[in-house]
Amino acid sequence: MANGMLADACSTLKDGEKPIIHSDRGCHYRWPEWIRICKEHGLTRSMSAKGCSPDNAAAEGFFGRLKQEFFHRRSFAGVSMDGFIDMLDDYMVWYRDKRIKTEFGHGHHGASTQTRSCGMIGGDGINDESNKTAPPPEDIACSLKKIKSLGLSKDSIYFYLGLLVKLIYSRLVDADRTDAACFETRKQYRPNTVDWQNLISRLDKSMRSFDSSSEINRIRYQINEQCCLAGARETGIYRLSIPTGGGKTLASLNFALHHALKTGKCRIIYVIPYLSITTQTAKTFRDVLGLNADSDVLLEHYSTAGTQRSADVADNASSEFEDAGEHQRKLAAERWDNPIIVTTMVEFLETVMSARGTKLRKFHNMADSVIIFDEIQSLPRDTINLFNEIVSFLSKITNSTILLCSATQPLLEKPNERICFFRKSLILLLKWKAMKTSFDVQELLLQLKIKAAMN
Repeated sequence: MANGMLADACSTLKDGEKPIIHSDRGCHYRWPEWIRICKEHGLTRSMSAKGCSPDNAAAEGFFGRLKQEFFHRRSFAGVSMDGFIDMLDDYMVWYRDKRIKTEFGHGHHGASTQTRSCGMIGGDGINDESNKTAPPPEDIACSLKKIKSLGLSKDSIYFYLGLLVKLIYSRLVDADRTDAACFETRKQYRPNTVDWQNLISRLDKSMRSFDSSSEINRIRYQINEQCCLAGARETGIYRLSIPTGGGKTLASLNFALHHALKTGKCRIIYVIPYLSITTQTAKTFRDVLGLNADSDVLLEHYSTAGTQRSADVADNASSEFEDAGEHQRKLAAERWDNPIIVTTMVEFLETVMSARGTKLRKFHNMADSVIIFDEIQSLPRDTINLFNEIVSFLSKITNSTILLCSATQPLLEKPNERICFFRKSLILLLKWKAMKTSFDVQELLLQLKIKAAMN
């Protein structure tokens, strides 16, 4: 069938016409009859090698983009053939000259723009703000030098290099998809900005309204004051150990706001291990910062975020399209471009370790951030080494500050000792059971502690 279609197409050629032929089926390029027909009519095959080659991948990638960005979600009713050709030509020029990185040599901009990379379309030119999305080559070289200078083990170096590749890929995916969205909506890209000083003033006003007559509230106030002073520290990894009921949530937010202001961080990411307290934490942040439910300053990203709102919209709206606000929230959840983000540990780890572009898209926005991990003692033992490598990379390579919050700080820097303690405790407990000796539970726990300390 394919051979017959090719022969029929060749019968329509005029004298001297020798076009380039392309097929999305790589096997066609290996069929003897297909090759014979091409040679007989002087056709040039679009692929330089047999089977699936990089040539074909690039061509298929372009056709996929063409359909996604130009054809889909658009009506051509009433558009003449000449009008359609003009629209397609405009898209091709934009794709060739403005969408693709200019350092690849595809652009026709002047010498002053040759160093720009992956710029978003804004009006008639490249939006300078959006060029921050893609890292210049010197940033990549600097990151490689940092990794080399850290004195890491061979395995850690490979892990860091893998994360660096994901970071670059994340920037590329985000720039590409945001650029396509700007082209489709004909809107200029505007990054989210925040006034940290204004949020600090709002938090201070809320804190002053709390009752300070009780002893516990006075202690909480002193803790907050210490966190304000600690916010002036340099970028790094810090612990915040506050007993239960000491106001750890607001104290960590206070530190993050002051630290972001002092060090120029872009956003604050609050990571919580328990889904049951994420909504409560987000509500607390909105209340003390004076943010309404539609404010784009704070983004809630977890499995139940927005479900109640979506249910209300489904009950009240007659349109088949989803609520515009919920649509914007979903887009924001893909990027993490908001100043303050409340999410879960599962979402955090999936973002870093995923191989999917949709998940990785927001990874690069963890750079230059304050990342707070609440209830860090709940981290599973078998993920401690992985977690340590990730937060070290984020701090040392991407210039993010990490804050580990807990009333009982775990031994994250000594994961093997922690695992060894639990293993020895389990062995000892099995020995007790094997002896079938009656014992008091409290006495057993005491014996476990003594023997673990002796070993």
